[in-house]
Amino acid sequence: MKTATEIILSAIQISSVYVLFSLGLTLIFGIMRIVNFVHGHFFTLAALLLAILVPAVVAAGFSIQIAYLVATIVAIGAPLCLAWVVYVLGLSYFQRDMD
Repeated sequence: MKTATEIILSAIQISSVYVLFSLGLTLIFGIMRIVNFVHGHFFTLAALLLAILVPAVVAAGFSIQIAYLVATIVAIGAPLCLAWVVYVLGLSYFQRDMD
């Protein structure tokens, strides 16, 4: 019974990640009318930062809750900064030409 519960919870977790990813693509295309091919890179950057920072912060002596909080803030902030750079350096020029 324990294995079945773990499989079900893992399936729910993976499917929620897929739903978040697809909702992000749909939202960006619906609002901006531009297909964002970099969306996957932003998503992967956040996931990798979270996977790297949680063990690093726990190894530094903090609790798991603090580690997830710090890693989540960094994992949200880094792709946001990268997305802003991509928008300013590339996408804003294309939007100007589309109007």
